Amino acid sequence: MTDGGGSISPADSVTGETGTTEGIWTMGVVGANTLTASTAGFPDLEFTATAELYVARADLTVSSMTVSPANATAFQDLTVTATITNSGGFYHWRSL
Repeated sequence: MTDGGGSISPADSVTGETGTTEGIWTMGVVGANTLTASTAGFPDLEFTATAELYVARADLTVSSMTVSPANATAFQDLTVTATITNSGGFYHWRSL
């Protein structure tokens, strides 16, 4: 972690045969968070994201939820769709 605290798991990783790797970035404080990835022989790669405060509301009602494909395997990407029938106010969703 370069800025904002938080953690990355795993802290060290080796690429697979496709040359890719992945980890889970748990962001720290509200505001700018920066993660730096490095490997020998290449310039560092910096990722910056903004953590925002989200207050959960008790009156959120989900009327239906579907997962597709329905017969997915453990290593397959899934799409989860939820229908919200009452939000009780304003919700702000943000993706990176």
